[in-house]
Amino acid sequence: MLTLPDASAAAAVELLGATTQGLLGFGINLVAAPLLVLIDPHFAPSPVVLAGIVSSVLVGTRERGSADGATITWALAGRLPGTALGVWIVAAVASRYLRPLVGAVVLAGAAAVAARRALRRTRPALLGVGVVSGVMSTIAGLGGAPLGLVCHDLPGRVLRPTLAFFSLAGALLAAAALAAAGQVSYVSLELTAVLLPGVFGGFLLSGVLVPVADRWPTMRPAVLALAAAGAIAAIVKGLW
Repeated sequence: MLTLPDASAAAAVELLGATTQGLLGFGINLVAAPLLVLIDPHFAPSPVVLAGIVSSVLVGTRERGSADGATITWALAGRLPGTALGVWIVAAVASRYLRPLVGAVVLAGAAAVAARRALRRTRPALLGVGVVSGVMSTIAGLGGAPLGLVCHDLPGRVLRPTLAFFSLAGALLAAAALAAAGQVSYVSLELTAVLLPGVFGGFLLSGVLVPVADRWPTMRPAVLALAAAGAIAAIVKGLW
């Protein structure tokens, strides 16, 4: 049972993650999950996944009319086989090598974008990014970063719902897998409820900050920074 200070700290951490998600369309678990498990390991995996679903729904529906449907469709078409491939890799490769490898790939992608050598958003590129996203989500929870790196030049009003709906699909797949494995329990639902004030608070706060963020020509700097931070965290965690 969480103490009141721990519950308050968890909600505050989720507030930070949900605000990030509200501004960029992804990143709630990238920001919040590493800190939440320090408060209580039982926050992962189910509570953070379930809270992420709520956040993605809120962010996606707020600007749903601006979402890039073609980008979502082609990326999701690749994510399904990518998730299956990720499961196979987890079973076949020593786990201590996986997170550093995934982190290095994402960091290299962020460096390529920073050097202005990003992929164009063609259908084959989005399909490939979807596969990569499925693999990385399964291995290291970095599913939103690859698509974010390809879509970094989109204006915020398009980027947010596009990545949010893509993240929602991945979270629903993860939640279904966790439920099938018996990982969604009464305790996990209680812990999810602890996070919800932070989810809703972050969504409302991001709504206040969105007009400021949208003054930027693109969300490129923020996407690069978040992807690189997540990659470095994955490398460090894998080598620890």
